[in-house]
Amino acid sequence: LKPSVHSLELFGFTAPMMEAAGCRLSLVVLLQLFIIDVSSATTVGQDWPSCGQPVYRMQVRENAPPGRLVGVIQGVRPDGGNLAYLNGCGRGHVDLRRKFMLDQSTGRITTLVRLDRERQAVYRFCVLVENRRPSAALTAACTVSVHVEDENDNRPEFLAKPESPRMLQVAAPQPGQIIGRMMAVDLDEGDNGMVDYELANESELQNFFGVDRTSSELFVQKAPRNDSSYAMFHLLLRACDRGRPQLCSTEDFYVEFNPDS
Repeated sequence: LKPSVHSLELFGFTAPMMEAAGCRLSLVVLLQLFIIDVSSATTVGQDWPSCGQPVYRMQVRENAPPGRLVGVIQGVRPDGGNLAYLNGCGRGHVDLRRKFMLDQSTGRITTLVRLDRERQAVYRFCVLVENRRPSAALTAACTVSVHVEDENDNRPEFLAKPESPRMLQVAAPQPGQIIGRMMAVDLDEGDNGMVDYELANESELQNFFGVDRTSSELFVQKAPRNDSSYAMFHLLLRACDRGRPQLCSTEDFYVEFNPDS
């Protein structure tokens, strides 16, 4: 067998192993070799491209319109010639073509679709930098990591939201008494995902109730008079994130003072 010069060849070898339980075992080894002419080995080494940096870390804004520039791969060719940029490094690597477009001449990476950070925050894929020589192409594999920057596009959502307003019953209300906690979560990150709480109808409650801004704990601020006109209260709890623009959600419920409960 005389392999072609400057070609990629795959060879298989069978290595005999020891016998076990009357069975003869063997091991198949696959060896992948790049065949070069020893007279031009120095030239091949000089022509081999490189990625320019170990990992390309890029960022793109969530919900950016298709066509937004993410970054540029800048391969290095020792002889200063042109390079080609190709998608993927084979099996086991993510195909970038579903979300991104790679310009094979310039190495520019742009978005194909609007990206949702809450679905996927980081994309990692591989780009091949190729030096297309007349005899054989030489390539380098470049790793790309794209981080999707958060946009405030999610409202806080209350956990276990009931179909109808819930009822909280308090037997003997005392100032400072905690009567419940109703948390909300926001899928965004950073300030966009931080949630603060307030009673939206606080002025109607005559300062009988309060809510902790960060923990959402509801508490009694002062005990009402012991008569039927102060037996039940309607509370409207509002949860707002700290993003810009600010997004809010509300949940209403009732508190009943019931000495017999």
